[in-house]
Amino acid sequence: MGSFRSNTSYQTLINEVLQEYVQQMDSTHEGKLRKVIREKLRVIAKIICICIDRMASHLSIDSLSRYCSILTDAREIKD
Repeated sequence: MGSFRSNTSYQTLINEVLQEYVQQMDSTHEGKLRKVIREKLRVIAKIICICIDRMASHLSIDSLSRYCSILTDAREIKD
């Protein structure tokens, strides 16, 4: 028990360990959540690209230019 600080109660030590554990778990879950969101955004971006590519022949020039900027953003997400 030489590693324990003499002025620290057991409850304080337990609280510190639990707090460290929760922070570690939060960062692990955050990383997993970010990965899932990135994967879902890639799928959505692919769908957007396919839809806009198929619609391109039916759009006016003004609409096409707006969709081109959306398409560019979607392709950046996809890649």
